[in-house]
Amino acid sequence: MPLDLGHASRDAAIMPHDHHDHDQPHSHLPPEPALRVKALETILTRKGLIDPATLPEIKLASNQIETGWAVDGRRQVNLDPGYISMAKLVLATTKNHGHRVYLSRGIYAEVTLQYRNKAFRPWECTYPDYATSEYCQLFQAIRKKYVSQLRER
Repeated sequence: MPLDLGHASRDAAIMPHDHHDHDQPHSHLPPEPALRVKALETILTRKGLIDPATLPEIKLASNQIETGWAVDGRRQVNLDPGYISMAKLVLATTKNHGHRVYLSRGIYAEVTLQYRNKAFRPWECTYPDYATSEYCQLFQAIRKKYVSQLRER
């Protein structure tokens, strides 16, 4: 039975994606800079709260979506599911690195941003796009909604 990912909230943010290594094999953009279309990232939030223990299943479902959108075996979309807590933004990944923790079924968790001194702050290893002030402010707004969802429970 497919995992129910719920419904996206009505608000989303579309951000420029200027920090991607376009030479990676999954990239569908041409190598010539003049021919590249500027990539965009859309940050969607889910209505309601999730159990963080479901993150591996959510990432596996997102991988299936990525595969379904692939053209000639190359990803056209990259989905990075995660969750916000009071203290952090956590993203799921299939890539193992020293700062990531194994969850299950080939899925790792990364604390991408930490919440400290009333703001999200990147780590040295945070992806460059997530480390920008625009992203940190966006996740600050999402955290505010999360806090209100916690109060409504």
